[in-house]
Amino acid sequence: AWPDIGDVDIRRIFMKVQPVLPSSPLAKGDSWKRQQVIANDKGKQSIVYKRFELDDVFNREGGRIAKLKMNIRYKQKSEDEAQIMESPDFILGSGTILFDIDAGKILEGELNINGKIRVIERSRDDKITELRVLQKISLRRLRE
Repeated sequence: AWPDIGDVDIRRIFMKVQPVLPSSPLAKGDSWKRQQVIANDKGKQSIVYKRFELDDVFNREGGRIAKLKMNIRYKQKSEDEAQIMESPDFILGSGTILFDIDAGKILEGELNINGKIRVIERSRDDKITELRVLQKISLRRLRE
């Protein structure tokens, strides 16, 4: 089971950052696009549109590291008994990922997300003013 800490779903946050790598070899400057379906605990699905570019390949501590640029976009729509939270337009994100080619693991990643969110309280049918959301997701691999 994936860890869930209060209202934070770690799995869903990670899925936004996780790269979807192509099966064919890449050259510096190559780019590719993927769509990834992410489901919440109630089975509601959303699609994250991802674009990647191989920015650089270098050696670090004897291993080959790929630096990937990443751009994402998705629409937010979640609801429960108390409220509906949705984005009137796409939420956008950009960042980088360092990927250990030889080990096949993410070393670190950073994604900055920016978008507008609208919240509707069900009990009062009350709309909260649109909110500008800025989210920074950082991942670091723990040393083994």
